[in-house]
Amino acid sequence: MDTIDEQIRLLCWSDVEEDTAVLRSRLGEDGYLALGAVAPTDLALRARCDILELCLKAGWLDPNTDIMKGRWSGGDIHTESEPAYMDLYQQVVQLSSFNAFPQQPAFINLASRLLGETAFNHNLRIARIVFPQNTAQSTAPHQDHHYIPGTADVLTIWAPLGDCPVDHGVLALLRGSQRLGMLAHSRDPSKKFGSEGVCAEQWAGETDLHWVAGDMKLGDILVFHSEIVHKALPNLTDDRIRLSLDNRYQGVNNPVNLGNLHLHYNI
Repeated sequence: MDTIDEQIRLLCWSDVEEDTAVLRSRLGEDGYLALGAVAPTDLALRARCDILELCLKAGWLDPNTDIMKGRWSGGDIHTESEPAYMDLYQQVVQLSSFNAFPQQPAFINLASRLLGETAFNHNLRIARIVFPQNTAQSTAPHQDHHYIPGTADVLTIWAPLGDCPVDHGVLALLRGSQRLGMLAHSRDPSKKFGSEGVCAEQWAGETDLHWVAGDMKLGDILVFHSEIVHKALPNLTDDRIRLSLDNRYQGVNNPVNLGNLHLHYNI
């Protein structure tokens, strides 16, 4: 396909083996890099299995199917900040597989190459457990730097824990929007969880900006700057729970906000 829809274009993929200067230049221009087969699949599958086992115990998965398929049980739909979600999430952020995944050399070395100095992974690690048929609660357009004070020179690595076609709810990025600097964020009262987003009117006159997204496979990652506007596309599947991880990296010589040294939600 040439486009996902008329508003969203396909990702431009890069190769992790390309020259570092080329990757830095592309990251500076586009605000992101889409890289295939970077995350070790064994570690990703271990984290996926551990999280899905928690979901199975909570009654979120169909017990009569292969747990690794992540098939929803058809019961209640849960969203971040709700008690049932947070009870399970407290267990997720304590998983050794969840915490080991972002600290692997492949990620640290890549972030160090792109930042031009030794990088480290923030403790503020995030897992997303996205239910099908919960499209109204998809993460709104926002900039990570709004939530991560300190230096803006921070990279996020977004990794799906399994093959993630567009209809499963991949991440979409507003290509080049990091050049706008920080935008105003406000609370969307229609969202159950307390996220704040940016209004499209703030880039309405920027004709060179456009949304990009694409099918992601296990092992693929998106690397993007903390000021690029991005959002989650809705999980349009009938019965698949989508799992992904968000991790942030910065150089050791830049100031770090103390909140980034805590676990997500200060758990």
